[in-house]
Amino acid sequence: MDDIENFLQRQWSALFQQLLYEQRTKSIEEKRMDYLSNQIADIKTAIMTSISGSDLENTAKGAIKYRRLLEVIYSLSFRKFDYLKQDINWEELLNKLNIVDILDSEKIDIVNKRPNKSIILLEDGTFFELRFPKSIFNEFEFQWESFRSLNDDSKNAIINAVLDDGHFPRFSVRYVNKHIEDIQQNFYDLEND
Repeated sequence: MDDIENFLQRQWSALFQQLLYEQRTKSIEEKRMDYLSNQIADIKTAIMTSISGSDLENTAKGAIKYRRLLEVIYSLSFRKFDYLKQDINWEELLNKLNIVDILDSEKIDIVNKRPNKSIILLEDGTFFELRFPKSIFNEFEFQWESFRSLNDDSKNAIINAVLDDGHFPRFSVRYVNKHIEDIQQNFYDLEND
């Protein structure tokens, strides 16, 4: 009987170590992909900057400055350009995007909770998971106010430079089409089994 117990303990230990290794590797790969995506986008905008012409140079600088903000808002709006072009304040923008709360993922019980992530809770109870902390999302308010102060031609040129090629943050923003309460309840049930 002791031999069987020892064998099972070693087997479970090995499986648990393999699971931890795979999770760590996945996290590293996600960060690497995020980094490469950001670097490629920055290289693209740097190339645009090297082209002469003051309008194009200003567009390239704006693309670098507002890229992450525009990509996130574009994703949160289910890939609609309309919200990016409206002259509304930050609170109005959040209301139009049906955002009711912004949470640190560490502060709520969900299966995928990881440090340095945030949850964007929508009116219907579904949510977006962002691969950066709430503090970075909060900084977007200042960037948005700066962006909306630009003239319409500059805004359109920057939006086109950032989003025209179909590049959007595949790894930074993820929509979860489930109610957060259901996910929290399932997590609670799993912990108490």
